[in-house]
Amino acid sequence: MKSSKMTPLAVALAASLLVGCQKREQTPPTSEPPAGTTASAPTTGAPGTMGQTPSATPPAMPPATSASPPTDMAPPAATPPASAASPTSSLEPGAPAGPSALPGDGVPGAVAAGPLNTADKTFVAKVAAGGLYEVEVAKLAVDKANDPAVKSFATMLVDQHSAANAELKALAAMRDVKLPDTVPPDKKHVMTELGKKSGASFDQAFVKQVGIKDHEANIKLFESASKDTKDAQLKAWVDKTLPTLKDHLGAAQKLPGATS
Repeated sequence: MKSSKMTPLAVALAASLLVGCQKREQTPPTSEPPAGTTASAPTTGAPGTMGQTPSATPPAMPPATSASPPTDMAPPAATPPASAASPTSSLEPGAPAGPSALPGDGVPGAVAAGPLNTADKTFVAKVAAGGLYEVEVAKLAVDKANDPAVKSFATMLVDQHSAANAELKALAAMRDVKLPDTVPPDKKHVMTELGKKSGASFDQAFVKQVGIKDHEANIKLFESASKDTKDAQLKAWVDKTLPTLKDHLGAAQKLPGATS
């Protein structure tokens, strides 16, 4: 039996085939798509669309909402501006003020009442004369008073008695009552005696006579008129002026020399 020997060429060819087989076993087979299909590249997009081909035309977006309210809702009714400066009044425009409006209150169009009776006329005339005296003697004290507190008190008397006199004059004019226009003789005498004094002596005499004595007498006169008068407007003026007279008396009792 003849032994078979491989030639060197056969050995080299066999080794080459063996190496090629090993390389093919190590390379993973490539999967090719079936015939007639086209491989599509992977797509990226929103979650949930993996593996889907996006449409060429994006879906239509909803129209932007307008800032204006829906047409089926009526706009709120306009609120009329509040008239803050005009208080409500039960009077018709141009109507005169009622009987409670006093000429001394500065209310235009006050209605004149009937004539005053004799007692009320006497009271009005006496108070008017006293009011003239209060203003004139207070002016004297403004010039001659030595103490600043007394001078300030006299200035207050001039201002407040002048205002009360003007109110009484308006009321009297509506009732055809003639008022005196000069200081009574007895009050002129008081002013003459005060004018002879000066310094602290004048201050003390003015405070005791005008600030205390005269105002005490006036307060009694006004309190009596408030009870006795039958005229509504005159009573209203009396009741309005009486607290002022009491304030004057209280202020005078606190001045230097009031108790000495």
